Amino acid sequence: MIEADRMETPMTDVKSTQTPRRFFGVSPGSDIDRYYEVRIAELSKKHPEIPNLSLRTPAHITIMPPFATDDFEMVHTLAESVALESHPFTLEFSGFDSFGTETFYLGVKRSQELNLLSHVLGERLMETVTGSREETEGKSEQTLFHPHVSLARHLTGETQELARQFFSRDIERHFPPVRIGDFRLYRLDGDQYVVEKIYFLE
Repeated sequence: MIEADRMETPMTDVKSTQTPRRFFGVSPGSDIDRYYEVRIAELSKKHPEIPNLSLRTPAHITIMPPFATDDFEMVHTLAESVALESHPFTLEFSGFDSFGTETFYLGVKRSQELNLLSHVLGERLMETVTGSREETEGKSEQTLFHPHVSLARHLTGETQELARQFFSRDIERHFPPVRIGDFRLYRLDGDQYVVEKIYFLE
């Protein structure tokens, strides 16, 4: 079993002329981080017609869908309270799959701890973060939370087939379980995801 990298909380500039879009996620560990970086670089070099927005880095498992807010301190306070009530846990991966033809991903087996972390964050943010209720209302729990590591997303037409062929050689690849000791607040920034804050589980 591999333990997800424990890194210092990065210092980032949270100021923006537009309302930032953020989400919570967990790192899938160093094995998948390296795999993702190498394969995405290879895919971009081989098929430059696939846009960078389809191949955003770093690799992550989303546990709370994107929401828009200027109030970083409010989000930070809520996240800290959830981290203090949560404990490290282990995740296992279920293999490669796709959402139709638009997204290729590495599946994550559901766990009670992962489900609870996602649920608690969602409940506390739902009433307080501008935009979160409108974006999630009316969707089923299955739609809202399907844990996975996206490999390529927002694919259309020819890029769908290019990505499918590229990742087909990895179908039999196996990744060991990973120990999750924190969750992270990400900000969408062009074709990258910026880690704004890391919350260590007690």
